[in-house]
Formats: sequence, structure tokens, C-alpha cells
Amino acid sequence: LWPRDLLSCTMWVRSTCSPAVRGLRRFLTVEADRTRPQPKSVKKRARDKSASKIGPSKVNVAAAREKITTVAIRDGMTIAELAMRMGKSSDLLLQTSIQHGHDAVLASDRINIRVASSLLRRFNMKTKVTDRAASLEWHPRPPVVTIMGHVDHGKTTLLDRLRQTSVAAQEPGGITQHIGAFRVQLEDGGEVTFIDTPGHALFSSLRERGANVTDVVVLVVAADDGVMTQTIQSVKYAKNAGISMVVAINKCDKGNANVKKAKEQLLQCGIQLEEMGGNTQAVEISALKGTNVNKLVEAIVAEFELLDQKSHTNGPAEAVILESFLDRHRGPVATALVQHGMVSVGSLLSAGSAWARVRQMSDDTGKDVSRALPSMPVRISGWRALPAAGELVFAVETENEAQDLVKISRRSTQDSDFVSPRLTVSSRGSVKPSLPLTIKADTQGSLEAVIQSLKSYSQEEVTLKVAMTGLGNISDSDIEMAASSDGIVVGFNVKLPKSVSTSVKKQQIPVITHNVIYHLLALIKDQLNSRMLPTYDEVIAGEANILQVFQLRGRRKAPVAGCRVKNGSLQNSKKHKFRILRGKNVIYDGDVSSIKQFKEDVTEVRKEAECGIAFGGSLDFREGDVIQCYTTERVQKTVSWNVDIH
Repeated sequence: LWPRDLLSCTMWVRSTCSPAVRGLRRFLTVEADRTRPQPKSVKKRARDKSASKIGPSKVNVAAAREKITTVAIRDGMTIAELAMRMGKSSDLLLQTSIQHGHDAVLASDRINIRVASSLLRRFNMKTKVTDRAASLEWHPRPPVVTIMGHVDHGKTTLLDRLRQTSVAAQEPGGITQHIGAFRVQLEDGGEVTFIDTPGHALFSSLRERGANVTDVVVLVVAADDGVMTQTIQSVKYAKNAGISMVVAINKCDKGNANVKKAKEQLLQCGIQLEEMGGNTQAVEISALKGTNVNKLVEAIVAEFELLDQKSHTNGPAEAVILESFLDRHRGPVATALVQHGMVSVGSLLSAGSAWARVRQMSDDTGKDVSRALPSMPVRISGWRALPAAGELVFAVETENEAQDLVKISRRSTQDSDFVSPRLTVSSRGSVKPSLPLTIKADTQGSLEAVIQSLKSYSQEEVTLKVAMTGLGNISDSDIEMAASSDGIVVGFNVKLPKSVSTSVKKQQIPVITHNVIYHLLALIKDQLNSRMLPTYDEVIAGEANILQVFQLRGRRKAPVAGCRVKNGSLQNSKKHKFRILRGKNVIYDGDVSSIKQFKEDVTEVRKEAECGIAFGGSLDFREGDVIQCYTTERVQKTVSWNVDIH
């Protein structure tokens, strides 16, 4: 309807047309701003704003992918170093190299600039040639020897004799817990670096790592025990790595020593000794008394000379991480074995997802050194993060290059299919019981050994999960983590500080610690047993036959079973239940109201005795039915996990 007066007409026009006018005005303003040229600062702010919507993580990943398109290469670099700089795995690079007819078949093989450029082109990457190590000078180096064998066969005692120190006495349980690298001075002035890998079955991962960094393996076999489980594993690791072997038949001084039997067992393992027409040397020794130890060293040196191994000292340094741990005062510290080049104080090193500017170095005796040459084990401090044991170490020129390599390594790890066990955390609402572990160890090698040993657990009744891992003593955060996951704290070679004990009592979290790993596993097994769901077994206390059915009179009108006990006894107590059977069918299962003999209430009726049993209520039992008296006993199940190493 149209408005009738002027005032109403004005108000109608404002209410109807004003929104349309305002919308047209906004459209014209936006269109003018869009077509008007904008200053560069405004455009930059717009780009930054759009980038912030994408997210900083995506921008950083894109930038990292652009940086990796150009890879610095040099003549004589290894496949492993090129793979690290490319952010690829060594296996993938080796597979590509073999497919295209290149000679490199091992990660340690060295390639020239032509081969490196060819491999980079296969992955659409550019090359940047550096003149580092343009003319490498190769010289003989000291041998690196690994001691392997079964537990308690005398490996550490042999090193003790070589170094004239007491190593075995310092190890918990007399078993070497993680890799130790030592230099031994020979009588002729030479040096030999020995790596004492654990003979414990649970440290197979550490023992395998020792075989991968060594030149010669000394397989220690006890003359009284012969070839054992870990002996066979050590032979397998050495053969797979293609490493020369020297056999040391130890404990020949014992009365029950049988050297001939040990040699025959070695032949069955595929080791052909020289005296049997093979090429493997065998020396009969007594590490405890020092008998023929010098002959063993001579055999090691002779075997190494046949290999003709050399290293350079004027090129970029290369090393491998044997062990890493967190020091209270020095921070992340790593034990590295130098393989090529020279590591000096102030050198820039890159190892996987960690890099360092070497701040301090010390040798195996704890003495500070300013440089480390090939085959020399040193402890290096100055790492920005803790390098993983087994990582390859390469020297870099600048901190930017080291940081770029760390980013590449972290990105390649994130892109891989590897899932860390620490990401598996138990949930409180699960039907199946579980035991989440918060594991702390003194070194990364010890931590890996514990996790490796836990993989042998395969029971389905209780799930074993790793909630978190770390290095160093147990802290309050570890207790909180265990409390949140309803788990326990496991400490290997670490301590529980008194300041943390308060949190343990408050949270009531089980904390188990030990210095010997198979004792630690036994404690974990006890915790698994405590979380097993119990079962209840039925125990028949007695049986009776119903001979006659009586009917009570008066207010208590209920049937009474006249019985004779034929087996065991009938007992009226809180824990005993009664069951009425008619053939295989259960007529009643519950309590009884009373058991009487000659009008007297009794609590037990023995075999061949007669009694009357009232159940209460109107039950339809008959003559010939059987009454069973039984109890249920709680049975605690245990996990079938064999942690007995011996």
C-alpha cells in the first residue's frame, strides 16, 4: 500500500531504498580500490598475510625442498655421504647405482664426480662441485678389531690382559653392557683399536654395529663350552659384513677344556681353520694367564696386513658414532671412531639429525686431545643435539651447511615409514590390559639394547608398550608420564634421585631400576604378571545323592533333600556354593539355608554320612538328583616370556 501523507512517504523511501544505495556505494568503492595501482609495501603485506594462512610449516618445507635441489659433491666421497646430502637412503642410492652400471655396491664405496653427478641427475638434482680433497694422500692406519663371542667366554678378560687394566670388574654382572673402544700399544710401537662388543644375547644390535665398523673380528670361543648361541650369531654378523676373522680359543688352561671339540664345532658353523685346509687362523690362548696372547696379536696384525686398508688425513673427516649420552656438565657427548681425515677441536661435524662444533675431545684414557686421526676413538662434546649411535659423521665447512644437512635428515626421517615405538601410548579404557613403559638409560646404546630385548615379548594377554624413552636419571616428568599412561618407569644404569622419590610416593608409580639387563627384564616380567587378568577355577568339595524329599510343615513350607554324601564333604560356609544336577542339567546353583543332622544345624557333613539340606523357596528337586558342593579359587596367570639368558 502507498503511504497517504508526505511524512509517511519519506519514511517509506528511506527504509526501502537506503540498503540498496549503501550496497551500490560499497561495490563502487571496492571496484575502485581493486583497479587503483598499489604500492609495493601493500603488495608485500598481502603476500605475507596469504602466506600466514598457508602456515609456517608448509612454507618452511617448501623452502627446504628448494634447497635440496643443489647438492655439493667432491671427488672420492662415499655413497653414504652422498645419500645423506641428498636426503635419501643409502640402499636406494646403491640400487640406483647398480641399475645404471656403476661400480659402487657398498655404502662405504667411494665414487668420483662423474658418478655422483650421474646419480644426482637421476633424482633431478643439480651438482655443486667442491675442490675439497682434490688430491688425497692415502697412508696405512692402525687396525680396528672387534672382540665377539658368547657371554662369559672371556672377551673382556682378553681386553683386560691386552690393556693390563681391570675392565670386567667394573661391568655389572661381569658382562659388558655397551660398546667400549680402546687403543692398545703394541711392543713394536704400533697401535690396535679394540672394540669390545657385548656377548650378551640381548645386545645383538650393538654387536652387529661393532662388526660394521671393524677390520678384523676376533671370535672368542671357550674351550670348555665350545660353540654357543651368541657364537653362531657373531659368525653370521661377521660373514654378512664381509669381515676377516681370527679365532681365539680361550680357557685352554682349564681341566675340562676340549680344544678339538671346539674346532670341530667351528667347522660345523662354516669356519674352516688353517689346520683343516681353510684360511681362518686359530690361536689357543688363556686370557686369564696371558698364554699365547702375543701370538694372537701377531695373527691379528698379519690378517690386517693382507687387507691393505688405508685412510687419508688431508681430506674431509669421516667417522662413525659408537655411543652417545648426556653428560651433566658437558651436555650431549658422543664416542666416535675416526675413519678418514682428521677431527680437530673447532671442526664442524654433521651426524644425521645432529651437528656440532667440536668444543672438547678426549681419548679412551680420558686425556684431552686436540686432534684425532684415523682408527682413533674419541669422546666429542659440543653437539647441539644427541647424535644417534651408528650415525655416520662428516665434516662440513660452515654452520649453514651443517644446519641444512640436519634439516634434510629430519625431513627424510619424517617422510619415511618408520614409526618410533615411543609414539605408542596406552589408553586407560582398553579392554585388554597393557603395561606402558617409560624407559630411561644412561646411554643411547643401552636404551637401544633394552628396546631390542623387549621385542622378544609376544604375549597377547598383556600388551607391552613403550610410552616414552630418554637418557639420564629419572625425573619428575618421567613419573608424570607414567602416571598419565597408567604405566611404570624403567631405569637401566640410571638412578632415582631423592628429590624425585616424593613424586613416586605421591603418584604411587612403580619404578624399577637395575644395572644388569636380564635382571631388569625379570622385574618387567613381574609387572606384566601383575596385570594379567586372573582366572577362576572350580574345585568340587563334595557330592551327595538325594535319597528322599521331605516337606516341612508349619510356617516354613519348603522341601528338604534327604541326602547321603558319596564323595568329599558338604560344607556350609560363605565361600561354598551348591549345585543341583539332574543328569547334565543344572536345576539350581546358589546357597543353602541350612544343613541338619538329627535336627541339629551343622556346618560340615563328611563322606557316607546322611543329612537334610534346605535350600529355601520351592525348588523342584527329586530323588536321584545329585548335589555338588564347590568353591571357586582365583588363579593368577603368568606370561610365558623367557628372560633367562643363561
